[in-house]
Formats: sequence, C-alpha cells, structure tokens
Amino acid sequence: MTPVQTGFLSAIPFLISGTLMVVNGYHSDATGERPLHIFIPALFGAMGLVAYAWLDGQEVWQLVALSVAASGMWAMLGPFWAMVPAVLRGGGSSAVAGGLALINSVGNLGGFLGPFAVGKVKDLTGSFAGGVYTLATLVVIGAFLALIAGRMMRRSEIA
Repeated sequence: MTPVQTGFLSAIPFLISGTLMVVNGYHSDATGERPLHIFIPALFGAMGLVAYAWLDGQEVWQLVALSVAASGMWAMLGPFWAMVPAVLRGGGSSAVAGGLALINSVGNLGGFLGPFAVGKVKDLTGSFAGGVYTLATLVVIGAFLALIAGRMMRRSEIA
C-alpha cells in the first residue's frame, strides 16, 4: 500500500472513536450516570483488543477489531474525567487537584510501561498476542474499578 492509503486506513478507527466519544459523553451528561458509561465502553475496548490478537493474520477483521478497541477506550475518557472530581470532591479542592495530578502521572507512566510490558510478555510467551491479552485484562480491571468508585461515590452521597 502507498503511504496515503495507509494513512487513510489508520484514520478509520479514530473517525469511529471520535464519533462514539461524543455520543457516549453526551449520553453520560444527559443521564448524569458516569460509571456505566466508563464500564461498558471499556469492556468493548477489551473485547476489541482480544479480537485483534485472536484474528492474527486477518488484516481486514483486525482493523475492525482495532476500531472497536479504540472506540471503547476513547469513549470512556469523557465520563472518566467527569467522574474523577465527583469522586474526590469530599476531600476538598486540594484532593481534587492532587487526584488529577496523580492520575495524569500514572497515565504518563503507563505510556512508558505499557509498551515495555507488552514487549516483556511477548518475550516470555513468544507471541505478540500475549501482550495484547495483558492490556485487555488491565482494561477490564479498570472497568470494574470504575464501577466500584461509582458505588463508593453513591454511598458517600447517601450518607
């Protein structure tokens, strides 16, 4: 393929993701519900990653799987960043600022450690798929943590 064709193909997951990110964020704002708007897209993101690894060698279907994965991962970001201050507000404005800083720091570390971990798992398993499955597992863990944080947030509002 030419570089232009490759560029157009690589844009497909992000065009779909951008659209679903706006739709999920709008619906989350309209309903005021955050945890499920993080949980469900995260599960789709994880399923897309698993499908991508499982479909090894089937490029067209891998592109579809990557589109699902990217859509899920990006769609959960709006509700996630809207939920963080609500979860931390009980500790005051310094807790919110510190929590946001911690999340950004851990996220930046993940940008370094993620590819490193995928490479290590690939070396251990002999397969790139093992690293992708590891990432999918971490996304599922994050999805459940969002549900737990949402439940804790609701309990503190009731008390």
